Amino acid sequence: MINMIKIIKIAMVGIIATSAASTLGASNAQAAGALQKTTIALIDSARIMQTSAAGKDLEKQLGQIRVNFQKEITEVQAKLKAEGEKIQKQKNTILSKEAYEAKVRAFQLKINKYDKDKQLKERQVQAALQAATMKINKALKPIYQKILKDYKATMILDTRFVIAKKPGTGMDVTTTVLELLDAKLPALKLEYPPKK
Repeated sequence: MINMIKIIKIAMVGIIATSAASTLGASNAQAAGALQKTTIALIDSARIMQTSAAGKDLEKQLGQIRVNFQKEITEVQAKLKAEGEKIQKQKNTILSKEAYEAKVRAFQLKINKYDKDKQLKERQVQAALQAATMKINKALKPIYQKILKDYKATMILDTRFVIAKKPGTGMDVTTTVLELLDAKLPALKLEYPPKK
């Protein structure tokens, strides 16, 4: 009787193992079939941002903002440096100790204000860039949907995330996306400083 129970248990384990193997085999076959039906469209998002009309427009405006910002920083720094040197020269000549310390405190307040203003402008540039990028991404969403439909693709993948691929696999649709984006968004106004 005990031997019979052992034989039944061994048989049951064999049946379960066979069943599991055939189920896994079927699942793998289904997965392989699903992968064969996957059509991937590839885009180069960096190229889209750099060469689209909106991306070029954005970069041109950002470049001008950077030039103006640097010019302003250089002018303010030169004025602060000259004022600091003037105060330093007055330290032991014309000013009393109290008057000198008052000028140093006032000068430090100017430096602090300059630092805060500079940081605010840097945040405003970043906010303007982020808002402009969101406009481009918003314009791209329906374009990506059109690509999926027209090319019967199941997904769009950015080439910067592709580690390896077989030659001839995946359709590069970057040029098509660029053409559609340029038609939809031929220019882009950078809101700087950003509206609140």
